[in-house]
Amino acid sequence: MKKICSALILNLSIFLLISTSSFAQPFQLKTLQVGLEYAFYGNGVAAADYDNDGFIDIYFVSRAPNSSSHPGSPNSLFKNNGDGTFTNVAKNAGVEGIIDTTTIPQNNLVENFGASWGDFNNDGDVDLYLTNKGVDELYENLGDGTFRNITHSAGLDLLIRDSSTAAWFDLDKDGDLDLYVSSYGEHGLTASSDNVMYRNNGDGTFTDITTITGLGESGNTYVTMILDANMDGWPDIYCVNDFGDNYFYLNRTDGTFREATQEYGLTNNGHGMGVTLGDYDNDGLFDIYHTNIADDLNGEWSPLFRHTGSGSFQDVTQQTGTGITNWAWGCEFFDFDLDGDLDLYVANGIFGNAFHNLLFRNNGNGTFEDFSEQSGANGQAEARGLCVADFDNDGRLDIVVANLKTAAYLYQNATQDGNYLKINLIGTHSNRDGRGAVVRITVDNKTYHRPNDGIEFFGQSKTPIHFGLGSAQTVQNIKVEWPSGIQEEFQNIPANQTITIKENLGIVTGIKIKNSTPPKGFALLNNYPNPLNNRTHILFRAGASAHIKIEIYDILGRLVAIPVLARFAAGDHSISWNGTDRNGQPLPSGIYIQKFSSGHFITYRKLTVLKQ
Repeated sequence: MKKICSALILNLSIFLLISTSSFAQPFQLKTLQVGLEYAFYGNGVAAADYDNDGFIDIYFVSRAPNSSSHPGSPNSLFKNNGDGTFTNVAKNAGVEGIIDTTTIPQNNLVENFGASWGDFNNDGDVDLYLTNKGVDELYENLGDGTFRNITHSAGLDLLIRDSSTAAWFDLDKDGDLDLYVSSYGEHGLTASSDNVMYRNNGDGTFTDITTITGLGESGNTYVTMILDANMDGWPDIYCVNDFGDNYFYLNRTDGTFREATQEYGLTNNGHGMGVTLGDYDNDGLFDIYHTNIADDLNGEWSPLFRHTGSGSFQDVTQQTGTGITNWAWGCEFFDFDLDGDLDLYVANGIFGNAFHNLLFRNNGNGTFEDFSEQSGANGQAEARGLCVADFDNDGRLDIVVANLKTAAYLYQNATQDGNYLKINLIGTHSNRDGRGAVVRITVDNKTYHRPNDGIEFFGQSKTPIHFGLGSAQTVQNIKVEWPSGIQEEFQNIPANQTITIKENLGIVTGIKIKNSTPPKGFALLNNYPNPLNNRTHILFRAGASAHIKIEIYDILGRLVAIPVLARFAAGDHSISWNGTDRNGQPLPSGIYIQKFSSGHFITYRKLTVLKQ
């Protein structure tokens, strides 16, 4: 009998061990471990690498107002230390959000709302716009870890209003970021009710062009999504409103917009909160999901509008299973399990009610399943804003949730399987952030699509575009559609790395992250594809910051091209080269020699050109 009991206990132990391993929660709450325990009173949250060190930092907006005449709770900028922890540097950086109310006629500062990152002056350092119930703020990034408040000189302090969320985008496609600021309107605590469209003048100032564009009237807007609904290459605007119907504005391409909400099937008169954009069904068209106060008592649901491709959207909420979300706020499409399909996260909570946050896993067939309980990311605090980014650079997307009455949640993604690719965009003809660009990748003969908008409830983040690749080790094709109209394609890109694509210049950096070691020494690596037909990517390694030259010689020893001649930081790099000589003429088929030199270091590698 004892042997039988022992065997049963042993078998049960093995079963529990296997079950625990097989169904381990993909997210782990790490707020205390990473140092975010003092990120509370949260409204908006936004992520960006403000100091360009390769790690994503987090900005939290404290709801409690903080001004020269009303001491409240300052906002927080948590610098990512690169070792799994964060440090609040807001005070030293100059972005605590303390408003000088002595310069405005009345102290209407009553609540801080959101934060939006955008490089408005195209200098490579991301700047910060804060929305408040009172007066907004614009902070210019000085590139040395500090910011300066330029709200007044930029002409952005002329309105005392209920600003909720700001969206950076290039309205007129002139290569710099304009700004659309949503207003909560008549149900707010100031008299303002219209959203505001600011044009970037390119000289550090902005002009209110709301009346000219026809974008003012919109109701009580919490957040605005920028998208190209009719696929004509111009940005359109969808305003999600708390009271009354939502508004959709179609870009006429002449600097003005027309209201086309009903025409495009985007009518919804619920209590709108958050919004997110993504291609959940992988058909190449971008769909819209937005949250309502969607409990069973008032009959509302959070709608998922599927883009039909025929110039309109269709509410498919009932078919997808994503409608009932209780008292929902921020929401995000993202691929948490690296299978290529976009999943959906929704933040929840009001007045102390125990509504838990929701994670809907994409089933890959046009439906979602409620994966909240199994996920480990179903906290029950009174949440507001959220953002998604790879904070520990392991290729898996983590979640940050701003909570109103408790510390923020940082959910670290512990998913075990799957490969990934992250892509940074640098515009040259387009705005430097590449806002409005679309990236499409093909793996295992299936194509996935991502918009570069970064917009969230009470926030806008600037992070690399992320793709889960499943088991694929190589991306067959990358296609970038820039706002300028330029399109670029790249083939055979290895998985599990972060690359940077610079408009019209190709892949300029590629840094291995997963299962890699820091670069040592200098090296000329394999180019791909090889043989070269129309274009190849020359890979090389710099052991330290140095000037690097790569020359191409024919088999007779004659110099025919110099595709690389510049200074590079330490790390692995990739340069796209179109196989032309120094006169811009295509090289004929044959065998060539690449010569890599940096200081006294010289090495060679064979290159084959094969024209079809």
